[in-house]
Amino acid sequence: DKFANDGYYIVPQAVIPKDLIDRCVQGIDEVFAGRFDTNRTPLRFWSGSSEKTLKKVDQAHLCNHALLELASHPAIGQWAAKVSGSEVIQVWASQLFHKPEGGGHLGNVGWHNDHQYWRFWEGQVFTAWVALTDVNEEAGALRFIRGSHEWPDTGAGDALGQDLAMQFQRITPPDGASKDEIVVEIPAGALSFHQSRILHASGPNFSDAPRRSMALHLRTENAQLVPGEDHYGLCDHLTNLQLSPVLRTAIG
Repeated sequence: DKFANDGYYIVPQAVIPKDLIDRCVQGIDEVFAGRFDTNRTPLRFWSGSSEKTLKKVDQAHLCNHALLELASHPAIGQWAAKVSGSEVIQVWASQLFHKPEGGGHLGNVGWHNDHQYWRFWEGQVFTAWVALTDVNEEAGALRFIRGSHEWPDTGAGDALGQDLAMQFQRITPPDGASKDEIVVEIPAGALSFHQSRILHASGPNFSDAPRRSMALHLRTENAQLVPGEDHYGLCDHLTNLQLSPVLRTAIG
């Protein structure tokens, strides 16, 4: 009910084992160094010109065994099934985020919803966000606007926007709705789930350590690709259950 009504659900305790988290952090360093122990490459790297800029890797789970193990972890499937009320959960994409320490606005992720970038899906798709380091507000925690998944979708968000205050000011809730901003502070190994239409962002990392996280994009048995829509390579491996693992089914 909370996931349906608020648009997000937080699992505040660590459910991913520490040894796997530690191996994932090592794996991130390997990925950024261009070393891929699966002999596969990620779909794309994204980074600005400054060392303080947010770094993002699409489909990072394809190129590192520890990250693939994380994407396949049964605890994520169990919680995803609980919050969505679904029988089948499949990973269709991943995004690795590295927010450099001591940064300013260059590490921000602007206010947006995922649906505006996912027009190639219809049905139930959502995200499991896995903290790979302890994440508090100082480190650039994820933020939601509670209930905004129910608002009319203007498609006007910008994940690359860095002036969060200006973006937030321009967000106009529908009549009768409040603009409640929720900051998600969780330890390494904990999870946060959010619906594809909820407005979310994350701020600068002012801590003395990098903030690292993995977003796993999930679909249920009720989601289908829209014929003719470009999925930008994110769904190339849907029929490969090693690379797009099914985390939970009705019989599992």
